[in-house]
Order: sequence, then structure tokens, then C-alpha cells
Amino acid sequence: MKKQKTSEIIIHCSFKFIVLLCSSFIVLFSSFAFSLPQEMCIYYGQATDQFGWPYMNGADVILKSGTNEIVRHTITGSISPGMNFALYVSLDDGFSATPYSDKALREGDPIEIIVRDARGEQSIMQTNIPPVGAAGDVILVNVTASTDTDGDGLSDAWEQEILNDSTNPAIATIEDIKPGDDYDGDGASNWQEFMSGNFAFLDYDYFFIEKVTSLDTRFKFEMLSVPGKAYSVASRTNLISGSWIKCPFSATENGVASVGLIEGDGDWLSFYVDKPVGTKYFSLKVQ
Repeated sequence: MKKQKTSEIIIHCSFKFIVLLCSSFIVLFSSFAFSLPQEMCIYYGQATDQFGWPYMNGADVILKSGTNEIVRHTITGSISPGMNFALYVSLDDGFSATPYSDKALREGDPIEIIVRDARGEQSIMQTNIPPVGAAGDVILVNVTASTDTDGDGLSDAWEQEILNDSTNPAIATIEDIKPGDDYDGDGASNWQEFMSGNFAFLDYDYFFIEKVTSLDTRFKFEMLSVPGKAYSVASRTNLISGSWIKCPFSATENGVASVGLIEGDGDWLSFYVDKPVGTKYFSLKVQ
């Protein structure tokens, strides 16, 4: 009987020792917990200079958290039409107090995007840059390397060109230049000209189809492009109402027509669209 009791006591004590050992291991593991990387969050878009022209080279787009540079993209041409930068942000899972890397951020962290070009480090006009997204998020952000003091969507540098040209006493400061006005009277608003990469103080410089040619089975539209700007074709059957719908086109006379974008190079661009059955209106779009 004593041996049996002794055995029971020994077994009981051994069980307590195992439980104590496991508890100690859990405490020890928790004290040495570490964070792990997650799938990246990506910011992408088009960076333009102070006049609304896309950078083709000679500029870096930089994403920062406070004073810490997280990632940068050196622009060497377009990645695809309408896109010249992509910023891949490393994400931390937030498991510990310290991220696994000083270049890793966490979902919800505020960030800043700046541009460095030949003028030096430039702030951007846009003030609503989204915070870091969740793992796998892809966020579109187009940025303009300039200031916009009056917050009207027109860069101060672009508006200054109008001030330099104007002899109208009613246009004395950049606040006097309104996005909806048409300074040069060419039919395009100041905002439309800025967004298309044109200048509002030149009445011959605006976005429009300069020539239309009727071919056997297609129409050919021609226009003078802005380097790095992306163009597409839209159509609708009613000029008064209805939505413009993306229209297939080809960049060559006998090419296969498809919906998409074509990038400007500063030279003439041609758009070939199939002739419709019935009435159809066409429009060129720029972004």
C-alpha cells in the first residue's frame, strides 16, 4: 500500500512539474515574440511636374513615414500608359511592439509622398493621400510636384504663367484664376487645359481632334500629343444625353481594334475606329 501511495504521489508531482514547465515555456515564448512580414501594399499612379506634364525621367517618387524614407521609385519612362511609378510598401503583421524592419509599416499608418527632380525635393499638391492599406491592397494615387496655395486644383506654377501673360487688372493673383474660367477663350476651361498638359495663355494650345479622315471601313482621328499623357477613345449614340463608353481603336490603319490607352510622345497620334452602323459620336479622352 505504501508503494502504491508513493507511486501515486510521484506521478502527481511529475504532472505538476510538466504543467509548470509548459507554463514557463509559454511565458518565455511570449517575451521573445516577433513580427513577421505580410503581403505588400502598393501605391501606383502618374507623377507630373508643376505644369501637369508626366515625368519621363530625372525624377524619384518617394514614400515616407515621418522622416523615415520607406521606398522610392526612380522614373525611367512609363510602366504602362498613364502610370510612371509604383511604390511597394513592406507590411508588418503588428504582432510585436517593434516592426520586423525599420522599412516596414502597418495598416493605417499615415504616409507622405514627395517627388525629387532637378529642382530638388518637391512637395505635392494632393493632400488626401490614403494611409497604408491592408496586405495586398493596390492604391491609385496621381501626384503633381507643385504647390496649390488656393486649393483650386491648379498648380501655382501653372497659374503664374497666366499672371505673367495677363494685362487684365482683374487677374492680379493666383486666387483670381478660376478652374472653370477660359482665360484664352479657346473653348477649353483652365482646369481642362491643365489636366491635358496644355497652357491656358496660348489660344492655339488645347486638347482637340485636329484632323478626321474617312477611310474605307474606318475613321482616322489625328491630334498632337503631350509626352507621357495617356489617350483613349469613347463613343455614344446620343450627343445630348447618355454616357460615353470606351470604344475599341487601333493605332494603325490595319491593326486590331481594342479598348485601351495609348501614350503620347509629343508627336502626332492617330486613332483608327471602325465605322459604325447608324449614328455614333466619338470623343478622345486624356489622363
